[in-house]
Amino acid sequence: MADDITLQWKTTSLIRLVDPEDESTVPSTLITTVAGATCSFKVYDVAKDEVLFGAEAGGQTVLSVTGAGSFVVGDVVEVDLDAGTVHDAGAVTAVDPALGTITVTTALASAAAAGRRVRVRLGPSVSMAQYGVAALGSDTWGFVGTLAHNHPGLVKDLHVAVEITLVGPAAAYQRLDVLCATVQQVADCGD
Repeated sequence: MADDITLQWKTTSLIRLVDPEDESTVPSTLITTVAGATCSFKVYDVAKDEVLFGAEAGGQTVLSVTGAGSFVVGDVVEVDLDAGTVHDAGAVTAVDPALGTITVTTALASAAAAGRRVRVRLGPSVSMAQYGVAALGSDTWGFVGTLAHNHPGLVKDLHVAVEITLVGPAAAYQRLDVLCATVQQVADCGD
């Protein structure tokens, strides 16, 4: 496992995606322009990254998950669906570790097989601002966003994954980068 970067506790941090490159392997999908691309990031609690224990049909709000006891009421959950999309299942309203289930506010949009990822997102998705002139591989082009010190769910010593998603024009190009981080108190300046 790669070393974590440090996010300073109670301090705003800048998240950057610099000089995105076209990583396509099929020549017909190579793109030459990324003007109009958008970028955002989400923050996830690494300790609450589980999978579905059983297959769940669309419309389900009670989900069987491994490690159900790691969830708490109020956690905001995302579920990977069989359709290849990520479903925002809303908040956890009940946890039953004995049965291995959690109940969520937003029913699954479609089916999800056993083994599909279920995880806790901290706060909303954060939009990132573009800087420079859009050009793949340029070290003077990229995106920057602010992870506020009061972003929901961030606490000292929490291990998080910051997932940055870049979507090119008409979704012709997509890239996902992940930063692993630990929220730490770097200087003791009082609470």
